Amino acid sequence: MLSELNIPFAITGYTVRGALYRYLYKRFDENYIDVKTRLAGVIPRDGTYTQEHIPYAVRKLNELKKRMKILIVVTDSEELESPIRFKKAVEMAKDSDIELLGLGISTNTMQSYFDRFLVLENLNRLGEELLKLLRSALV
Repeated sequence: MLSELNIPFAITGYTVRGALYRYLYKRFDENYIDVKTRLAGVIPRDGTYTQEHIPYAVRKLNELKKRMKILIVVTDSEELESPIRFKKAVEMAKDSDIELLGLGISTNTMQSYFDRFLVLENLNRLGEELLKLLRSALV
C-alpha cells in the first residue's frame, strides 16, 4: 500500500540508551519495496525522547520542496524527559506548516499534544491504522 501512494516518505526510529540513537529505515529518495525488509528491525527499545527527534524530522521535511508535509509520530512509550520541551517541539513542527499526526502503541500519553492521534492496541493493524491517520490529514 505505501509504495502505491507515490508520495515521498521516510521512516526513522530512535531510542535512548544513555544517548540518543537514530535508525534510518527508509530515506525519502528510496523505493519502499526495495527497503521494506529494514522494518523487521523495528522493535521496542529503551525509551522515548520524542522532543529530540521531532526537530530532526522537521529539518528533514523542510529540505523537501513539497506543497504539503506530514509528520507521523509513532511512540510505544511515555516521554522520558520534559513535557515542556516536548510541547515546544510539537509547536515548532506546527509553525513549520507541517501536519502533525500521532499514533500511540498501547499508550495515549502524548494524545493531548496532537490534533489527530490514535491509540493502537494490536500491532497487526499498524499499516491499516497509519493509513487511516494519513487519510484524516488528506481529506
